[in-house]
Formats: sequence, structure tokens, C-alpha cells
Amino acid sequence: MSDRPIVSQEVTIRDVAEAAGVSISLVSFVLNARRGPGGEYLCSASQKTAERIVETAERLGYHRNKAASSLRTGRNDTIGVIVSDISNTCFGQICRKIEKLATELGYLTLFASTDDRKESFRQLVDKFLYSGVDGFIIAPCNGVEDSIAKILKRRLPVVLFDRDLPGMEGVGRVLLDNEKAGRCAVRLLTRQGCRHIGLVRYETDIPTLIAREAGCRLEAQQDGIPFTSAILARETMRRDMVSVLHNAREEGVDAIIFPSNAITIDGISAINELGFDVPGDFAVVGFDQEDRSEIFTPGYSFVNQPTKLVAEYSFRMLSSAIRDNGALETRIINPLYTLGSRLK
Repeated sequence: MSDRPIVSQEVTIRDVAEAAGVSISLVSFVLNARRGPGGEYLCSASQKTAERIVETAERLGYHRNKAASSLRTGRNDTIGVIVSDISNTCFGQICRKIEKLATELGYLTLFASTDDRKESFRQLVDKFLYSGVDGFIIAPCNGVEDSIAKILKRRLPVVLFDRDLPGMEGVGRVLLDNEKAGRCAVRLLTRQGCRHIGLVRYETDIPTLIAREAGCRLEAQQDGIPFTSAILARETMRRDMVSVLHNAREEGVDAIIFPSNAITIDGISAINELGFDVPGDFAVVGFDQEDRSEIFTPGYSFVNQPTKLVAEYSFRMLSSAIRDNGALETRIINPLYTLGSRLK
């Protein structure tokens, strides 16, 4: 028989408790505790004791049994985030911040894109529910109330952001004041002396774009200046943008608003292709380039959704609902704006 000591194949919570000189229950409290804003352990143990327990667990190579923890708490510490297109700069920034916040609190985050297709959304909800997520952060498509209702029937919290589903009850909301954002875009242009403003968007029933256009129109009417909008097919927007902008210039439009990230990129590309000077031929206001606006200066101004705030409010609301049964509420966020350095 070998003289080598028998070594346990897996370090248990009892091993951690004995090595740290505390009870098994105290080890469990500490290792399952939430962390405060300063990194402190929110549990009955002193911070010194909590740190000793965590250090002991790490030194021994203890790994918390997630399955057992789930049985005790009813949670998997996993959240699902669904957006229309995670490659979109605005959504990408929000998702990255949510992931960072979630990791700090010990959550795994699952991300997915719908491409604004209702059937894709329904399939993703079913898959996430099957995976055992504890809650959802969603930028919804129109017409997916039935899928949201399925989530709520499971008593899982849902926070909507960027886009609303009017009339949907029992959900949290973190939304930009899109009408105000549209008004802000027009103000940026009228302050530059622009007197005929145009807007280009693609055909959609997304409330975000419709509200932004409505805000632009209301502000222009209030100022008594002409406002025209061109609505393009989404599939051919990049190709059609050139002719639309060319015609707008011929008709005396002196300022253009692009009310989303994707439209802004296509619009700027078309302006460059046409060889127009900004702001000499057109003054331009784009949307949703919060962290990249400097690459378009000096000619362009932007109205921005504060992505870090959207992510923080959405995640904090969801995690509070999951762990503490916190309230789901509606938070309306004011737009930001970035001015191009060359004014008309």
C-alpha cells in the first residue's frame, strides 16, 4: 500500500470552514453574499472575517457548487440581454457596460440579437427561459407582448430599454426622451442659422425613430421653419441615400438630421460620395455616436443616448428585482449632444 496521504478530489465547504476556523454556515453566508458599492461583503460577518474566508477558499481551490446554490436560492445568477443588433455601436456599448456590471456582482450574461424579427425574438426568449435565466434586459421588437407575458408568467423581472411597448404592464423601463431628443436636434441646427431642415430615416414602426421625427417636426413648427422628411426602404437605404440628399440640396434644404446610428453612418457616407461640404452645403446632426463623435469632427453634431447611464440603470433595476424583489419603475433619460466645431 502506498504511504502517500489520501487527498480529497474536491475541496468542500467544510474544508474551508475548518481551515478558516469558522462555522460552515458562516462560510456559506460569505461566499453567497452580495458585494456593496465599495466591494464590501454584505453579510453578518465582519469584513476582516469575510476576507479571510474568501482568501482561504481561493487558496484551497474551493469552487462554489452553482447547482446546489441554485436549489437554495432559486437563482442561477444568469441574465439574458436581447437587442435588435449587437453590432450596432449604441447597443454594443450598452451591452459591454451591462456585462461589466454583471460580472462585478457574479452574474453570467447571455446576449443575443433579433434583427427586429418577432419570430427570432420569440425563439430567443424560449431558449433563455430554458437556460434558466433569472431576468431579462430587452430592447424589444414591436408586437412581442406575448413573449414578454410568457416571461412575466414565470415571475421573472423584465427591464425594457431604448424601445418601449406602450401598455405593457409589470415591466421596468429605461428610456431616452426621444421627442426631446428630436427637438434638441432641430435646436442645434436653428442656432446655426439653418432655415430649412430635412430628416432621412428608413420605413419602420419602431417607436424610437417615430418619436424622434415627431419631436423634430414639432420644434420646426414652433420655430416657423420648413421641415421635410424622406422615408426610405431599409433594404436599399444606403443606395437611395445619395439621390435623396442630392434632391434635398437642389430643393434648398440646408440642414439634415439622421435619427439613428445606422442612418447616420449611411448619411455621412452619402455626403462624402456626393462631395458636399459640411456645414457649407449641409449642416448635419446625427444620432448615437457618444463615444466616437470625435472621428467625425469638425463638421458634424450629434444627439446621443447616454449609453453608460442606460446600462447602469437597466442592470441595477434588474439585479435589485432579482435579489431583493426591488421595484420595477420607469426612468426617462435626457439626451446629450456633441457640437461640431465648425458652425455654419
